[in-house]
Amino acid sequence: MILGTTLNKKYILHEEKIEFIILSPDCNPGTLKKTVRTIQEYFPQNQYCCVVSSEAKDIEEMKKVCPIKIGGRTITSLINEGIEKSKQEWVFILMAGVWLHANSLRKYELFLESDREILYPVVDRKIGFDEATINGILMSKKAFQSIGKFSDQNHSITLVKMIWAIDALALGFKFKALVGARLL
Repeated sequence: MILGTTLNKKYILHEEKIEFIILSPDCNPGTLKKTVRTIQEYFPQNQYCCVVSSEAKDIEEMKKVCPIKIGGRTITSLINEGIEKSKQEWVFILMAGVWLHANSLRKYELFLESDREILYPVVDRKIGFDEATINGILMSKKAFQSIGKFSDQNHSITLVKMIWAIDALALGFKFKALVGARLL
């Protein structure tokens, strides 16, 4: 007899098909090195890149750490640039300075059922996509292409995410908030 419930798995996420998009609006090589080190240690098969602001002054040191892409002046422009230039089917968005763990993607793999889902972690009891952290958003590149870019109008990130989520829901995409998806 099996106690509890089992997930109806319809979709299998292959870790090697995920590209880590590291956002570094302040262009800090130290925080970038910390995040890249954890990716190299726990996810050596995955691609990763860093997206910096168009106002970044000295990115030469950062280019020594990983491939660099240049976005606009807002966080959403960095997200848009990173996803558009991604070479993988899936993107995992995080800020420079985040320390990943060996099983950081485990919950995502357990709860993902299709490429029409956007997964994100619950942090500080913020369960709505619009108010949730940017660290740990997982989505397919196809989803992003279908929904469109995040607005880059210098509005609050919460408002921009809410408008984008409304567009996604109108197209039939699902959002899943994950409790306990260990990202620091």
